[in-house]
Amino acid sequence: LGGLGPDRGAHRSLDHVLTGLLSFPGLGWELVAGALESPVVRNRHGALEVLGAWPRERWPEQAPAALARACEREVCADLRLEMEQLVRGADGAAAPGS
Repeated sequence: LGGLGPDRGAHRSLDHVLTGLLSFPGLGWELVAGALESPVVRNRHGALEVLGAWPRERWPEQAPAALARACEREVCADLRLEMEQLVRGADGAAAPGS
């Protein structure tokens, strides 16, 4: 997480919080949504892990659209592929760009 300046502690803390949210479906959506938009790949990956761990019926209503938007702007190819797979599972439609 080097090179993130004074925000690096916040990004590291967000990683820890996301790990804790894995076992609490539907709770902490604001943090998961923020992590999907984070400049830190590890935060975005953590958000993806949380959504993947939560049963779909416990996802907040706005989660599928937020995930699709994150997928469209993702620059890390491996993470984008994982997002596309989760998007397909989230809405039953083809992922963006496929």
